[in-house]
This record gives sequence, structure tokens and C-alpha cells, in this order.
Amino acid sequence: MISLINVHKNYVDKVVLDKINFEIASHEFFVLVGPSGSGKTTLLKMINRLNEPSSGRIEIDGQDVKKIEDIKAFRRGIGYVLQSGALFPNLTVAQNIAVTLDDKKYKPDEQNQLIASMLKRVDLDPATFMQRYPNELSGGEAQRVGIVRALIFKPNIMLMDEPFSALDPLSRRQLQNLLLDLHREFKTTIVFVTHDMQEALKLGQRVAILHEGEIQQIASPREIMAKPANDFVRNFFAEENPAAQNVENVIAAGFAEESVGQRFNISASASLADLAAALQKAPDAIVQVDDWQISKDDVLNYLAANGGEAAHE
Repeated sequence: MISLINVHKNYVDKVVLDKINFEIASHEFFVLVGPSGSGKTTLLKMINRLNEPSSGRIEIDGQDVKKIEDIKAFRRGIGYVLQSGALFPNLTVAQNIAVTLDDKKYKPDEQNQLIASMLKRVDLDPATFMQRYPNELSGGEAQRVGIVRALIFKPNIMLMDEPFSALDPLSRRQLQNLLLDLHREFKTTIVFVTHDMQEALKLGQRVAILHEGEIQQIASPREIMAKPANDFVRNFFAEENPAAQNVENVIAAGFAEESVGQRFNISASASLADLAAALQKAPDAIVQVDDWQISKDDVLNYLAANGGEAAHE
């Protein structure tokens, strides 16, 4: 369990975080979301002491992290994934992953087998990728390697700082789904920072909304959509109300595929109601939107990931 107790952070006369009190349960997928400058990343970095509170304390399983003397060993025990993947450009994929492993525990063959097994788990062929360098990877491939590097030593906690924000919608959706699968498998406690409301609602078992250094609400995605705590939360997630969405939002969220043929056309600015009406007449049809295609399943998956059930209750 991660506990934040009266955490406060200020730089000179600027308050970054104020009166932060909450707990993250073991094995929970916990998301921090808020606008730029709300204090999300500062809060995340405090968990592994890349940043220190001005006052208050952070405990992991009852231990005050500020009292841990071997900081390097402490940080090595926590997985950390950044936006770019943060791979070492002069090391191969296998070497990048190996930096988090204790060489004393593994013989070279055992280490390579472990790396190959984890690469397969994130849908990267070891024969193709182990000897590649970061500049030979796509953004999505680099992030998969970054996730492997953070998970391979089976940490109890993994911190993720906007890891998918630079990816195209399709890669982003694929990695979100992969991460949910990995969380179910490894049961790692994940603390995930994003500024994307759709991503927060899709991934988080619970979501904490920050604004100007203060927690506005902590709740499940369903509860946030149904019962926002205040006007800020209500307005922040207003665009996530499916009734106000249009076709463009479905594509932006990654719930579409690149088109491979001519289909019946609809404007990206059309409402979801218009799209639903068209699909109702032809349920098996594929809708063409510029260079993208949307099926009935894409729309249903989008609504399910973004509070659609709550909206219709």
C-alpha cells in the first residue's frame, strides 16, 4: 500500500501540492489526471523520491520512504516508464532491458531467455527485436520495450508518466489494452499519470483528479461520470459525456482502424447519434471517415470505455 499523508510541496512562493491525503491499495491500477501544471508528475516522482515533499510523508507498506538510506536500491525496486521510453540509444533492446536485472542472479543464457519471453509477452518477436537499437524502433515498439524493462524484475510498484501521450491513436489503444492485460497478469501496483480524460477513465480502477495542486475527487470512473464532486470535475469530464460526442472523438480515442477499402462515408463532425442511426440500418456496415473506418463494435467499445453505460442509466 502507498500512503500519502499531509503531503505539501512548494517552490519558493509557489504551492505545487497542498494537503494531499490518500492511499493506493496494493495491486491497484491508480490514475492521476488533471490539466497541465496540476501537480501530477510532481506527485508521481515523490513516490520513488525523485522529488521530495516540503512537508508531510509518503509511506510504502508502512515504511516512511524518506527514512530509506539506500535510495538507489529503493528506486531500482520500482518500475518506471517515461513518455519516450527513455531507452539508452547506444544499447540494443536486449541490453536496455538487462540494465534492470541483477546479473548475479542469471547466467547469460537464462537472462536472454527471460528477456525473450517478456518480449513475446508484449508482442515483439525476440529474433527480430533483441539486437535492434532504439533508433530502429517505432514509438509504440519503444514503449513496449520500456514496459518490459520496468516489469521484467517483477516490481511491486510501477510508475508511468504519460507513457502513451506521443503515440498515434491506434498504437495508443493497443498499448492501453496490453497494459490492462499485463496488470491483470502481474498484479503490479500501477500509478499512471495522464492529462487525457479518456485514457484515465479507460485504465483506472480509481482516478484522482488534480487541479492547482489539490485533489478534487478520487473515485472509480463510473462514479466520477455519474457523480462528479464539484463543478471543476464536471466541466473537466464534460466532453466525455457520450451524448455530446461526435465521430471525430471515436477516432481520436483510437477506436477505429485505418481504412483498407471504400465504404459508405460520414463526416467526422457528425454526431454519434447520426452514426448510430446509420449503423442501425446496416449493422454490418463499415463507415468510412476520411482515412479511417469505424464499425459498430468500435462505437460500442468506445462508449464502454468512456462511461457509456452510466450515461444510459
